[in-house]
Amino acid sequence: MRAKRFEDADLERLLRDALPDDLPDEAAAGMRDRIAAFRTAAAKEERGPAVSFILARKGAWAVLALALLIAGALLQGFQSPSPLAKKIAFLKNELSNSEPARPADIDGGIRIPGLKEG
Repeated sequence: MRAKRFEDADLERLLRDALPDDLPDEAAAGMRDRIAAFRTAAAKEERGPAVSFILARKGAWAVLALALLIAGALLQGFQSPSPLAKKIAFLKNELSNSEPARPADIDGGIRIPGLKEG
């Protein structure tokens, strides 16, 4: 633990030497002006049309996602047989039962997952 503190102290000393606290007055004044301008703009809370459009679009995506979640839960609850659901379940089952794909075996042969050698 002590070695870590010494490393931290060395690093801190290096940073203090490399980055002295001598910011020019003009730069500090410019930064203060920009921060003040940002704060006044944020306090006004005026939203332009672009911001309103982006917020509306995000809201629409959120509503659509919620509708899809509800539809998925209802369809799963009803357990109605549909051709699409059967295909998805079949593919899911096949993928879970297949071996992991590898580019080549140790002997150099190429393996295709799900294909039985015979």
